[in-house]
Amino acid sequence: MTGYCLKKMVDLRNKAGGFKST
Repeated sequence: MTGYCLKKMVDLRNKAGGFKST
């Protein structure tokens, strides 16, 4: 279940941390 956890973390960071994605 690593991919699921990673996808969830990425989605959350992208929603509340898109500026860091730059």
